[in-house]
Amino acid sequence: MENIKKKRGRPQKKELLLPYMLQWAESNRKELIEGQKGRKELIPELLTYLKKNQSQVSTTEKTLRKWLPEIIEKIQNPLEEDKPWSTATLDDYPILPEALASVLKVWKFRQGKMPTFTIRDAKWAARFSAIYKDTESLYYCAYQYSGKEKVYKFLGYDFDPAELDNLLASPPFGEYDFRAYIGRAILGNLLRIEVENERFNKAKG
Repeated sequence: MENIKKKRGRPQKKELLLPYMLQWAESNRKELIEGQKGRKELIPELLTYLKKNQSQVSTTEKTLRKWLPEIIEKIQNPLEEDKPWSTATLDDYPILPEALASVLKVWKFRQGKMPTFTIRDAKWAARFSAIYKDTESLYYCAYQYSGKEKVYKFLGYDFDPAELDNLLASPPFGEYDFRAYIGRAILGNLLRIEVENERFNKAKG
């Protein structure tokens, strides 16, 4: 908590919906960048996705049309860690030799699937390779940490994995199935952090 960057006020609607918009955009990357459909045609699909996955925060097609270019720019020009992983990236993003075999298995498991296996995914897969020996379980664990970290970076926060760490360490140790976490709000503790910051700022003022 002490490393989280301070932000004033309550989180904006855009921040609350951003994780879901990013997930949707990653799954529809080809359509957004190369697809035959126009971006305007995809807006209703995005709105339906948001209503299904984040019903507590409402928005409109008009608002999404304003936000979509930024989302597309983000997936077209990703951070270095959000680019595809391969052994060629090891010079700049090394992985311990004892973890490399597990990372390669996860990379193979994700070939041809969306979202693409990234350098960030590989980093987290390597870190948890001693806990999860099953390739699929290791991927979903890494995917949750990677996806959550990516959103924190996008919003300008230091990464706080406390919620995921609690699941990872829950008994029986090393057996939590992170596939059960798919679809939950990836923001995790951000909202609680914002509320605490708001109280801090009011008390200070």
